[in-house]
Amino acid sequence: MALTILGLPEGVEADVTLSGPSGDEELHSSELLSEIATGGYTASGSEVLDDDPIVRTLYRPGPEVSVCVAADSEAALEVEYTMVPPSNKLWILSDDDARVQGFASDLLTDSNEDVATVALTIPGGTDLAFERSGHLWVVGATVAEPHLLRYPAGELGESGDLEPDREIVIDDLGCLPAIRAIAFDGTGQLWVSACGGKIYRLTADELASSGTRAPTIVLGNVSENRDVAFDTVGNLWVASDGAAVRYDADRLDASDSEAPDATLSVRNATDTQDISVDYLTFDTSGNLWVTDFGGNFVAQLAASDLADGGERSVVSASSLVLSVSALLNRPAFDGEGGLWISYAAGRVARIAPADLLVNTTAGDPTLPEVILSGAGIGNTANVAFFPAPSGLPLYHAWP
Repeated sequence: MALTILGLPEGVEADVTLSGPSGDEELHSSELLSEIATGGYTASGSEVLDDDPIVRTLYRPGPEVSVCVAADSEAALEVEYTMVPPSNKLWILSDDDARVQGFASDLLTDSNEDVATVALTIPGGTDLAFERSGHLWVVGATVAEPHLLRYPAGELGESGDLEPDREIVIDDLGCLPAIRAIAFDGTGQLWVSACGGKIYRLTADELASSGTRAPTIVLGNVSENRDVAFDTVGNLWVASDGAAVRYDADRLDASDSEAPDATLSVRNATDTQDISVDYLTFDTSGNLWVTDFGGNFVAQLAASDLADGGERSVVSASSLVLSVSALLNRPAFDGEGGLWISYAAGRVARIAPADLLVNTTAGDPTLPEVILSGAGIGNTANVAFFPAPSGLPLYHAWP
């Protein structure tokens, strides 16, 4: 029997299980199997990734295939892989007509003025988040759109106008601006940081179809809540009234209006200046990185400083000041540990891993290693990679 693997570039191994009369066999490339037992055989594949150092390409196999092998005969099976369209890209929110834009990995190694690889004309608002499958959720841009819109992964490979395949309205969410941020937890539930000091949980079942939802889990009395993120053990972190606050995982299965388990006020690395926490992201070592929009700060809170509870002041392990013209939002780490972030108007930038550990001041700010400044980028908000690097506490991270 000939097993043929299709659709993978050279150097990327398949992950195929061949099941037959003699049991299961793992295969990673096309192979001719001789003198095998007669009977039925089924080949099923699993997702695989390449080794791009910045952002990898995810390949997904087609449905399982079967064949019956008779005595003294030949048979064939083909397993075909296809690239998951949003993969191998940095995705940005923009105020341009193309509200969501994707930049392929080959545009991310050096500064350039190239336009986006994929430019999507959709009503992207304050935030975006990927499912593990590659489907994209965005916040509606205006009161004319539903609160949450989903765009299927298969349609994210080419530029153009897209229509969502799912639209979610959160019941009784009438204040403005309605949604500040969204984030998936490790099980695929979507947490929505909204006006009125509330954070809503939408289950995977509630996201499975369009409609109006009245979430059963709501965190209330969250002061001036903005961004949200999850750490490796499932604790929810919120940018709240200029601080980083933590809600422990064991209290997230019920509605709650009590105070958070930890409230961290942040100081710069020299302990000479306050940092206002506006946006949050974790690295692969469990350190929390915060962004101060007004102060142009990016700061690292060491993982060892995150565990204790109560109200505390924490001195940053490192703190960087970017250009006075910078417009900083939520950043994203690439596969090498570089940090990508919105920069000045019409620019997206990468801070090199080594530079993230060098403290700087407004008088001598950190200079990006790479700047993207192509026409149409516009004023950029949050950014994200798909897939996210292995080891990050993100739902769309792949091993």
